[in-house]
Amino acid sequence: MELKELTLEEIRGIYKEHLCRDFPADELKPLDRIEVSLRDGTYRCIGAYEEGAFRAYAFFVIIGDRCLLDYFGVVPSVRGTGVGTTFLKKVLSSLDMKMILIEIEDPEEGEAQIRSRRKKFYLNAGCRDTNVRFITFGVKFLLLEYPTSIAHSPEEIEGGYRGIYRAILPGSMYERNIRDLRV
Repeated sequence: MELKELTLEEIRGIYKEHLCRDFPADELKPLDRIEVSLRDGTYRCIGAYEEGAFRAYAFFVIIGDRCLLDYFGVVPSVRGTGVGTTFLKKVLSSLDMKMILIEIEDPEEGEAQIRSRRKKFYLNAGCRDTNVRFITFGVKFLLLEYPTSIAHSPEEIEGGYRGIYRAILPGSMYERNIRDLRV
């Protein structure tokens, strides 16, 4: 499997063909916002290819030495074949970051079976459950962390997550939409 930093043209195509299919409209940020973030260096988009064929994508918000997985998807024809797990492990381990966060919809809420399966996928790829929860734009998320050379405490995870959102949202929007849930 080859990892490739995606070009702007590739990102536009993947956004239209894959993200618009893989994510509900209310979870998609506008493409022009992704483009602005790419230009200012706070966003990275990486694709996975096998024998030249596109297989998966991962989009990240990058703030200093911390990042948040923003979008992750696998081409439908290769889902369930191990491509997603292989790609996720490879892409996360290739990032030179001190903190790598992943937000998943809390398995204790709503569609528990689907959310539990998603959590299991990320845990199988080497992520760890931080037991830190936030309500972000009205959705209850559980934060997972991909281990780096530094073990982070729940307080550091909270601070890292808040720092990422503070950097990308206007102050009033941040205050209205980001809340931690102490367990």
